[in-house]
Amino acid sequence: EQPAEPEKYNEGKSYGDPHLITFDGYRYSFQAVGEFTLLKSNDGEFEVQVRQSPVNSSLSLNSAVSMKFGQNHVALYSKDFPDSDTNNPLRINGYSVTVNDVLPLPDDSVIYRRGNNYVVSWLTGEKLTARVYQRGQFNYIDISIFIPSSRSTKYSGLLGNNNGNPNDELRFRSGEALPTQSTYGNIQQLLNRTSPIPLPINTALNLYLKKLNKDFGNSWRITQDESLFDYRPNQGTNTFTNLGFPEQYLNLGRLSTSELQAAEATCRQQGVESELIEGCVFDVAFSGSNGFARTAAQVSQTLDLLEELGISNPLDDLVPNPVRDVIERLPRIPGLPF
Repeated sequence: EQPAEPEKYNEGKSYGDPHLITFDGYRYSFQAVGEFTLLKSNDGEFEVQVRQSPVNSSLSLNSAVSMKFGQNHVALYSKDFPDSDTNNPLRINGYSVTVNDVLPLPDDSVIYRRGNNYVVSWLTGEKLTARVYQRGQFNYIDISIFIPSSRSTKYSGLLGNNNGNPNDELRFRSGEALPTQSTYGNIQQLLNRTSPIPLPINTALNLYLKKLNKDFGNSWRITQDESLFDYRPNQGTNTFTNLGFPEQYLNLGRLSTSELQAAEATCRQQGVESELIEGCVFDVAFSGSNGFARTAAQVSQTLDLLEELGISNPLDDLVPNPVRDVIERLPRIPGLPF
């Protein structure tokens, strides 16, 4: 008898001043403030919501994440806790619950914990890892989601649709799609540019970032009825919503060559993967905190965490992504697709 084929997975991420990498490999920066659908399955069995909170007038961070398990919901908070227990980030159906190592849930899903790292495994096969950071003014959560190829359902949300096409990732809740293009600028060309002076964002890119953050982003804002988060009395999803944010749109072209070089050196020294470099440089340079380089490097260590916990490692059998491989080999032009 032939052994069963191992499960195949795809991965999506939301990390730092939220930088999203969709399941089909599209990378973008999303600096809105509020509560959003990060990813949900069309069969209603799986849903992850994220809360983005402001750091300053133009940068935000994932401050909370919530998840649906059948009729139950689980949430992690790095700040703005829904009750007086500010030492424990985990809530299950609104109650503060401490996980020592492993906690089975009623539907046979499981939560694992190592320090500030949480791994959630759904009965339907999806897995989520969350690293909860509390560093002074920077309290945030880096999130990775793995979805199995055996699931026949479709997905939607800020992390795209997992259909193998990176050009239709920015699909509104209504189904309309915003064409994808770079929200960062080409870091290598910017590092080698003749002028060391930062440049303002051109009108076309500014309009694109506005459409991405406002139109596309707003379509994935959750309503109070949809919310899986927990709230203090007289609070709700509107409490954490700011439709006027950000004050200005940022990309790497707004940084001087010396700022870019210093931030890139910091990220490289910490061992940040190439896939995460743009987001790392963005965070270190605009926030002024080198700590984002350390945490960006830890985003790449998700596999070590799963192995340490003894969980089947999804990326041992990661779905090959030829589209992502092709994108990596393309010449990069500022303001155009990666």
